[in-house]
Amino acid sequence: MSKKMYITLCGAEIKKLILEEKLSLDELDTAALQKLFDYETDMLCTDEGDIDTLNACAARLDELQ
Repeated sequence: MSKKMYITLCGAEIKKLILEEKLSLDELDTAALQKLFDYETDMLCTDEGDIDTLNACAARLDELQ
């Protein structure tokens, strides 16, 4: 998927594409990773968040810094 195409996606949409294996964390820039991280953090409040995704986002964000 083109970087320009996912820049407008919300965290839920990014997560869906990752689950469908149409997108990977390695393809995401800092802004998209942050959207996904924020989405997963919000989902933890309803016991629907994925701690593995949060950890992977945090690790990838560290790599990019």
